[in-house]
Amino acid sequence: VTRDSAEVIEFCPPTIYVPNTFTPNGDGTNDIWLPSGKRIGDYAVQVFDRYGSVIFQSNDPNVGWDGTMHGQYVMNDVYVWRMEYRFVEDETGKQGFLHKELGHVTVLR
Repeated sequence: VTRDSAEVIEFCPPTIYVPNTFTPNGDGTNDIWLPSGKRIGDYAVQVFDRYGSVIFQSNDPNVGWDGTMHGQYVMNDVYVWRMEYRFVEDETGKQGFLHKELGHVTVLR
């Protein structure tokens, strides 16, 4: 009988996914708009109303928008978001270049 071992170091490539619709109606399903991914380093996101006012912002990739502004639910509509982020490029924590993206998210209840 012999025995051996191996150390496996997993390094998944960085990714990000931004949903384009969510349903903040309190039913516990799809109530939070939250971009998600792997190996996200520096991060900032803002959501704007149709007049260009910031109605949500976060620097934490684990904090999403609940579809409210000043504690009140926003109307069903399309909202614009702007995001800047850097991926963690390797296991040392080195971050890559700055990505800047614009998009939209639809609120449906």
